[in-house]
Order: sequence, then structure tokens, then C-alpha cells
Amino acid sequence: MASGGSKKFREYAASEASAAINKTLSTRLTKSIGDLQTFKKSLDEAARAFEKALGAAGDHDATIAELVEKMSAAAAADTQEQVQRIKTEADTIIAAAKTELGKAVEATNEARGQAARARDAHAKAEVARKELDAALHREKKEKEGAQDEAREAKALTDGLHAKQKATEEQRVQLANQLKQASARVETLERASAEAEKKAVEAERKVGEAERKLAEADHRAAEAERKVAEAERKVGEADRRIADAERRHTEAVAQAKTDAASSPKSGASLDLVLHSVQTLQSGSSIDDVLASLAKGLTHDFSRVAVFHFANNRFNCTFEVGFGPKIDMSKATIPVTTDSPLTRALSSSKAESFAARALAESGCTMLAGTPQTVLTMPITVFDETLAVIYADDSDRKEKQNHGEQAASFAEVIRRFSIPLIEKRSIAPKLREELREYAALLLEELEYVHTSDVNAGKKEADVRAHMKENLSGAREMYQQRVANEPPAAAALFDEKLRAMAEGKANTPFGKDLSAVAGIQAHAAPAKAKAR
Repeated sequence: MASGGSKKFREYAASEASAAINKTLSTRLTKSIGDLQTFKKSLDEAARAFEKALGAAGDHDATIAELVEKMSAAAAADTQEQVQRIKTEADTIIAAAKTELGKAVEATNEARGQAARARDAHAKAEVARKELDAALHREKKEKEGAQDEAREAKALTDGLHAKQKATEEQRVQLANQLKQASARVETLERASAEAEKKAVEAERKVGEAERKLAEADHRAAEAERKVAEAERKVGEADRRIADAERRHTEAVAQAKTDAASSPKSGASLDLVLHSVQTLQSGSSIDDVLASLAKGLTHDFSRVAVFHFANNRFNCTFEVGFGPKIDMSKATIPVTTDSPLTRALSSSKAESFAARALAESGCTMLAGTPQTVLTMPITVFDETLAVIYADDSDRKEKQNHGEQAASFAEVIRRFSIPLIEKRSIAPKLREELREYAALLLEELEYVHTSDVNAGKKEADVRAHMKENLSGAREMYQQRVANEPPAAAALFDEKLRAMAEGKANTPFGKDLSAVAGIQAHAAPAKAKAR
């Protein structure tokens, strides 16, 4: 803005200076020309008067006096209006003329001398006139030069105006460009600030990822250690299974011996062989337990399988209880004194007189049994289940409880190695659960990262489905050489995590991707 103001001032000053110069030169030239013409006229009159005075010598005094007055008045009038340089020369001439005229008044005999001096003065005046003409010529030239300079100054001023206009347009363009640049700078600054914020967040996430990776490495190392320990345990379990098979062979031989000495040896032996074949056909632990329960229905009218977990007995299979008793809801806490609770301290199948149990304060199941049998199923030093049987509602009561208990013990011993092959050692089970939890925790971490990144719900779930498939595949590779029951631990942990986090975005997405219905109760097997 300061540059634009200076240009306007220079243009204004140039314009005013040009006008002032033109006006001054015109006024001065006009005035000088008028003064010079008046002065020239006065000198011509004075010369003619001198010549006339010289021709008429008779009346010198009056004529000279009149001439002196006229010349003095004309000279005085003329010399007052001269420019400074012309005035100085005119004053000299007038002073000389006055002196000569004064002398002519004093002595007429000096008239001729005065006239000569007048002629000299005339000559000087002529010289002065010529000088004035030269001065006028010079002034004319100067005026023309000044006018040329004024025209040049005007042209320069016009050029400056054009340049100023172009400069102003350029300034407006630059101002607009500056505004646009400022807007772009502000946008870039905001983008830079946002980028810095995202960079800080990314660094935080990278740090968190590195921490998670370190934890995962630590857990992987711990898992490898546990795998080695599990492999050692598996070897130990194999040895125990071999020992159980040996005991099973002994039990079968003992059963054959007992059957041979029994009055019903043929029928008992056939029943044992049938039960053994049924047990061997079972593909899961529940199948084996159900086969054990069915094997007791030859001697007992009611049989039920009670799984033991979390200090409670829950019925998972029953035969003979009828529609009046809903065994699917039967739950007996370990704090209740019952035949099931007493079986926890036993290591074999046993039969009891129902009345003796009742009289000892034992809580009995509904019905009117005479004989009760309990069969504890202990695997890897942990009681997995207790099979309960009685002869309630049977027309022919069981009068050979000890023989029935022996038969039950035979098939129990045969079933233990089968169940162990289909079971997981407690420590291995915990290790596999921890491994499944680790895989699912990594799944949750990736899900949280996707949500924080602002991905769409469909993309988040698609990524989770892909990661869940990968986690399941990794777990299946880990348990490839383990019992079949090991494969179910992953789904067990998956369901527990989905239900535990059902109110979180992760839990909802996990349930949707895995097809889990929250709080869905597992179905219970039931046979009649």
C-alpha cells in the first residue's frame, strides 16, 4: 500500500509542477514582451525628441525640459515593471539619461554633448533591445523546451498512470492469490495438525501392538513350555492307559471266572460280552457313559448318569424314571448327603440296601427301591460322573445286589481306559483352554483396532470372521494328536467369551459371526 501511495503522490506532483511551470512561463513571457515593447516605444520617442531638439536650437530650454520630463516619466514607469535582470540595465540607462538631461538644463551649450550622450544611450538601448530580443528568444526556446519537457513529463505521467493501473491490477491479482494461498496454507496447517495427531495415535497403537506382541511372544513361549509338559503328560497318560488296558484284561478274565462259577454263568457271560461290545462302539465319553447305564438295565429298573462338576451332580442321561420325574432338571449339590455324594469316596461299584441308606440319614431319590447301586467314574484322578441305579417300580426286586455290583464293576473297569482315551488330562485341559483364550484375545485386539480405525460394521465382521477361521485352524493343528474332546474346548471357550462380553460391541459381533445365541442352554441327552 505504501508503494501505491508514493506513485500517486509523484503523479500528482508531476502534474502540478507541469501546470505551474506552464503558467509561470506564459505569464512571465507575456509580461516581459509587454514591458519590452513599452520600453522600446519610449526609447523611440526619446530618440525622435533628441533629433528634433538638435534640429531646433532656438527653443532648447523649453523643449529639453519637456523632453526630460517625458523621458524621466517614461523611464521611471518603464523601469519599475522590468524583470530583475532587465530592470538593472534599464535603471543604469535612465540614470545616465537623467544625468545628461540635468546637465542640458544647467547649460544649453552642452545640448549637443547631451544629445551625443543621448545617442550613445540610444545605441546602448538598442544593444539592450537586442539583448532583450535575444533574451526573449532564449526564453522562447526555454519555454518551448519547458513545453517539450512538460509534454515528456505528461507522457511520463501517462505512462506512470498506465503502469500504476497495471500495478494495481497486478496487486489485486496478487492479493487474491495471497488469499487463496492463505486459505491453502490454513487447510494444509489443519491437515498437518490432523496428520500429526494421527501420527501420535499411530505411534501409540504401534507401541500398544509391540507390547501385545511381546506379551504374545511370552505367552507363546509359555505355551510351548506347557506343550512340552503336556506331551510328557500324554506319555504318562499313555502308560496309564496301557496299565488300564492290562487291568481291563484282568477284569474280563475275572468276570469270565465269576461267570463260570455263577449259576447263571452262560447268561452272565453273554451279558458281559454284549456290554463290552456296546462300550467299544461308543465314539464319545457320553456314548460310553450311556452304554454303561444301559448295561445295568438288566438288573435295575431305573438308571441315571450324573455328571459331576462345580460341586454339583447334574443328570445328563436316564432310563426308567418315567414322565412323572423330570430328571433333566435334577441337580444335587455335593453338600447333600446322598448315594451320589457317598460314591465320591469310593473307587468301585457298590450296592446298598435302600432302607439302610435311608435310616442312616441319606437323602434318596423319589420311589420305593429295595436295592441301590452307585458306580463312580474316575479318570485322571478326577471323578467325572456317578452312575446311579435302583429297582424301584420293579416287580421282581433285586435280591442279588453283590452279584449285580460285581457285574457293574467288570464293565466299569473295562470302560475306564475307553473314557481315558476320549478324555483330556486336567493339566492339558487347562493348557488348551489358555491357548484358546490367547487366540480369542488376539481376535478381540484386532477387532478393537478395526473399530477405532472407523471401519464399517460389515468390514469389521468380515475381518473378524476371517480371523476366527484362522484361530480355529491354529487350534485344530495344536490338538491334532489329542483326544477328540480337546477339539470342543475351543468352542467352549468361544461361547463363554461371547456370553461374558454379550453387552460389548466385540461380544455382539463375535456372537453374530460365530452363530452363537447368547445364554442358550446346552441340550441334554435323554433316553427312555
